[in-house]
Amino acid sequence: MNEKEERIKEQRTIEATKKDLMGASGKLGTIVRFLGQQMISQNTGGGGLYDTTPMEDVWALPSDTDDLYEIKPGLPADVQKQIKYTSGTDDEPTGDGWRDERDAVYENSGTSEYGWHFDGLSRGMHIEIKYDNEEKSLTANYEGYIVYKEIAGELCAYNPKSEWEDKVNQLYIAAQQLEKKSKKLEKEDKREESKYMKESWLQRMKEKWGL
Repeated sequence: MNEKEERIKEQRTIEATKKDLMGASGKLGTIVRFLGQQMISQNTGGGGLYDTTPMEDVWALPSDTDDLYEIKPGLPADVQKQIKYTSGTDDEPTGDGWRDERDAVYENSGTSEYGWHFDGLSRGMHIEIKYDNEEKSLTANYEGYIVYKEIAGELCAYNPKSEWEDKVNQLYIAAQQLEKKSKKLEKEDKREESKYMKESWLQRMKEKWGL
């Protein structure tokens, strides 16, 4: 970045700060958190994996029909594959209680939040705001173009124009109302939790010390 661009960046950073656009607690961050939706990713296959060694079934009895029907101890999926179906046909039964595929692979899955996203089209505004947890980036797009972007608190792009900033100001008013309600509910929850802890402590003292 050359010296001229560096000066422009500094000026834009000062301007964005004065307009309260920067940071998670700024106008854009408040809008995306309280008017937007969480972005959820689904993870499969990771974590929860472990090795296991099947134990021999000590209760298994020898059978005279081992060649016809022999089940060796093992994991449930391995045991299932050994089961022979004698329904008169070679086809495996289907329907309730039967798996469609014996060799189906089931992976561990989980979900995690990786950011927030707000789309203003439902409010008649062609503005989109996105926050990425991993990148720590806050981005605003207006009519398909990036008009604001910061990464880890550092301003990377800012195109100040009243046509999109006025819409941000309108959205911020609505987001503030939801923020106030959220803080009020959080305060009430903490008050209830504190009351419960106090009552629980008094009950323990009565039971323990007869107070």
